[in-house]
Amino acid sequence: MKINYLIISMLLCTLQLTAQQTFKVTKSLDKEYTFKPGDVLKITGERTFIFIESADTDKVSASVEVISRYSNEKQAAQDLDKIKVRFQKKGKTLYYSNGIIIDNPDSKPKSNLKTILKLTVPNFAKIEVSNSYGEMTITGDVANISSTSQFSKLTTMSFRGALEIDSKYGTIKCLETDATLKITGNRTDLSLSSIRGSVDAKLKYGLVDITYSDKITSLNIEAEHAPITLIVPDQMSNNLTVNCKNCDIDIDNCQNIFDEKIGDGNHTILLGKNRVGNSKGSIKSKKEIIKIITTTSTTTYNNN
Repeated sequence: MKINYLIISMLLCTLQLTAQQTFKVTKSLDKEYTFKPGDVLKITGERTFIFIESADTDKVSASVEVISRYSNEKQAAQDLDKIKVRFQKKGKTLYYSNGIIIDNPDSKPKSNLKTILKLTVPNFAKIEVSNSYGEMTITGDVANISSTSQFSKLTTMSFRGALEIDSKYGTIKCLETDATLKITGNRTDLSLSSIRGSVDAKLKYGLVDITYSDKITSLNIEAEHAPITLIVPDQMSNNLTVNCKNCDIDIDNCQNIFDEKIGDGNHTILLGKNRVGNSKGSIKSKKEIIKIITTTSTTTYNNN
């Protein structure tokens, strides 16, 4: 009987592994284009994972990989052909696009599809990106980037330049960034840490985590229905105004307040050590709490 049970168990495991088997089919494309000051790179993606890095060069180098995964290898290959990739330059504009092309609704892809786009661009590049159901990661020095996305994640690491973001149903994470950031978010989470330069953000319905540094040039946040966690150092040389309308500010662990006003549905505090000058902006929230936490140089705090 034990042998029979063993045989049955082995058969069940084999059937389960067969049912879970996934086939991966890919196609790739490598391109390189001369890129001059005044040129524009326009990217339109769907289910696209974009990686942008910069170099001291006058060329745009691109590596594209399209991936299709499905339990049936033939179906995966058929669905792969439904992803169309275009890369071409017309005048001063370099176009990249990928998307699903089908003849009728019945031929919708059954496979899990995604495109990986790796770009090396000149430091002076101007880039315009539109992406949905994907991700974008930016590193290095890039003069100007604008991004419009839905259901996507955007990350900057060691980035310098100007970046304008319009995100819906997404996530934005900026780390070790020295840039001019202009952010509009709708149902989008925002995380800022080790930021220099300036930040101007307007957000609705999301979570906001900010680790403040005196190295920032200016910080202006307007949030509605978006709880904010603000982490500040115990020694602030700049002033920062924090205001909550029809909500409250949690200051139980804050040691940097030198002025506070409460009344008429408003709660306002002024953070910093100096009573005049050195103002670096404001954080304003409507209808959701602002939590302020003070850290020392020996304290670590994970706000991921």
